[in-house]
Amino acid sequence: MPVTARLSRNFYETLGDSIANELVDWMNAVDLSYRQDLLQINDANVSRFNATIDARFADARAQIEARFADLRAEMDLRFTELRAEMNGRFSAVHAEMDRRFAETNAAIAQLDKRLSAIEARIETALGPELDARFARVETALGSELDSRFARVETALGPELDARFARVATALGSELDARFARVETALGPELDARFARVET
Repeated sequence: MPVTARLSRNFYETLGDSIANELVDWMNAVDLSYRQDLLQINDANVSRFNATIDARFADARAQIEARFADLRAEMDLRFTELRAEMNGRFSAVHAEMDRRFAETNAAIAQLDKRLSAIEARIETALGPELDARFARVETALGSELDSRFARVETALGPELDARFARVATALGSELDARFARVETALGPELDARFARVET
């Protein structure tokens, strides 16, 4: 609120009312002009300050966005390198497993070959003798064993059939339930692991 300039009564008496009022008006005009200039200067300073703050915030935002972009690019690069490294390791593991399986299959084939050769030698060396002995044993014991097995089967057959039927009935539902629980508990995990191994 502007303060109106006033002069003492001595000014009015010395200079006169007209000159004193003119001096008072001039002083008030100068004060008003200074106040308006000061207000404009303050407005300009506030505008410059706001513009500076906005520019600094914009720079900070741009720097933060650039840093986040660099961080994202670095993370993408790291993930890509990690994925490539994991794929390389899995490929090496698969190659090693294939090599070992191939070696195992070759060893099994070699063992089968040796066993076949041994079997052929045994059959060549002992085949006729063993056949003759087994024929004599079969001739001597065949009818006796057949008779005994027939008597055992006649005596115990129905009892054994009944017991096996009861055991199968008792254990069938329990085994089905246990296999169902195992499949429910481990099925998704095994599927996921096989899917990862195949991938």
